[in-house]
Amino acid sequence: MAYVPVEKWLKPSPVITKFEPGHDARILSNADPGEQVTVPIAFYFSDEMNCKQVQSAISFNSATVDGTTPSIDNSSVACQATNDTTAIVSKYSGPITGQIPGTWVLHANLVNVSDGVHSVTVGNVSTQVGNASTNAINHFMFRIGKIDNPMVFVRAANYSDTIIKQYNNGSLFISHKASGADKYRYSSNWGSSWTDWQHYEGGNVTISPQDWSGTKLQRWTGNHIMVQYWSQITGSSNHLQQGDLEANTTPRRYPHIFVHGSFNEYGYDSGIANTMEQNGSGIWEYDFMNEWPSEFQVNVWGVDNDGKPDLTRAFGDVDSDGVLDLLSPVSLLKNVVTIPNSSYPPAHSLAYRIAVNDADLRYYLTPVGSSWKQALIYALLVVIPIITSIAATWAYLHTFYSVKFNSVGIAEKGGLLPMAVKRDFHLDRLIPETALGTLRKFKRTTTPETSMNTLGTRSNALAVSQRRTVLIATMEYHIEDWDIKIKIGGLGVMAQLMSQNLQHQDLVWVVPCVGGIEYPVDQRAKPMVVTILGVDYTVQVQYHHVRNITYVLLDAPVFRQNSKAEPYPRRMDDIDSAIFYSAWYVLSNSVRRLVNSGC
Repeated sequence: MAYVPVEKWLKPSPVITKFEPGHDARILSNADPGEQVTVPIAFYFSDEMNCKQVQSAISFNSATVDGTTPSIDNSSVACQATNDTTAIVSKYSGPITGQIPGTWVLHANLVNVSDGVHSVTVGNVSTQVGNASTNAINHFMFRIGKIDNPMVFVRAANYSDTIIKQYNNGSLFISHKASGADKYRYSSNWGSSWTDWQHYEGGNVTISPQDWSGTKLQRWTGNHIMVQYWSQITGSSNHLQQGDLEANTTPRRYPHIFVHGSFNEYGYDSGIANTMEQNGSGIWEYDFMNEWPSEFQVNVWGVDNDGKPDLTRAFGDVDSDGVLDLLSPVSLLKNVVTIPNSSYPPAHSLAYRIAVNDADLRYYLTPVGSSWKQALIYALLVVIPIITSIAATWAYLHTFYSVKFNSVGIAEKGGLLPMAVKRDFHLDRLIPETALGTLRKFKRTTTPETSMNTLGTRSNALAVSQRRTVLIATMEYHIEDWDIKIKIGGLGVMAQLMSQNLQHQDLVWVVPCVGGIEYPVDQRAKPMVVTILGVDYTVQVQYHHVRNITYVLLDAPVFRQNSKAEPYPRRMDDIDSAIFYSAWYVLSNSVRRLVNSGC
């Protein structure tokens, strides 16, 4: 510290301590398009200044659509002493410790102020006594416009639902609202490519959609536009406004957002769902459950066609301030959002719901899920299969699976020997008919009284002693005494069982003769002629009796073209199969012939 005599001490040069409405102030205008407004301004100095000199030293430079420049209303100029100890240069800078207070102020009104960006310049001015001057040129700036003007309200107007529109012929156009801009460019593919910078004149400008290529997951729906503005006065191009053509579209600044992290190998593991969903408020959400501690990235484009993550829009939080950061893809910093071990979800919660506001890139982690519900679901997954399997088994046993005893059936004409024994040993061939007749005297019979007691009040007791005659027609069959078996599946098995166990009924069994088998000749019948598609087909017929079964064998080339291994037509949709099945028309004639012959 040095001391000087009082008569040699010189005061500091006067300075501007405060500017109103503030450097780079944002003023909301309610004027109609083409109209101007009046804006009050004030300059505070640290010393008493020459009022007329200060007034004449003020100049303006404006960027507006209509090209107007504001001016000072001379009748509104007022200079006076003041004592502003809290003087600040701008409301954004705040008070500064040790700042020089303001002792003199000039008030004035600016007239003819149009929407846009205005620069206010104060040249070198002297004090009232003329012994000192600012010896500097000071530049200030303020912006004025509507709430949807991105040059004025950069954050509030970064999305507009009226920026992109469509003519009746289907072409698209931009409806500019960025008064104050000098140049602009646009992108219709979410910033993948941009047009050249163009001079800004406002109004509507027709645009052409740009080409884009990417994966299926990277595609988007609807028409979206991004318009970037540059201003020479502000020296910045950080003015961006986006919008969608389709009505009722939730405001979006990105087409989609994916979550990458250690849980999915930063996008290389595509088997885990990692797409964030946008809710009705425009917030992107994703329920994130992993082992803690953990980390993740917010990636706009996800994985490219080459199978590698696209890092051009990969956001993290380097400084852990709750705002996403975008770094260069070649940066050596680890740009991720870290969830430390001390910040794992609180008790009874399972995961975090990641919420991202794409308007200001702030993110929030909200605990979600319930460990009690998870335990309940796990218990239900263990118990429900057991209960449902038991219930299904019980339902099947009581609905479909049952054995019923037929107490009203037809009495079987049996003998002392079981039918199975006689069938296996062919006793009906070895024992004479007279002997069999003697044995039949000892068989069990059903008396009318017994039948009536069995049938109750039914009046058809005589049906017990009657034999039914059943007509059967199958492609698969078993002629036991000729040892001919046509059996390829379940129907062949059933045919064999029916031929061996339906002795209590008379069977008339119509079967076709297949190729590759020599059929003995038994009782020939008159051939049948069938007309199919105007062509006559002759079918040879013969009868063969085996115990209670009368086989009706149909022999024709249309049947002989099939074999023992393939008794059915190979196809069901050609003319040969149609002729084959139409030939079964002879079945009705065979029944009529059997009835007329008394068989």
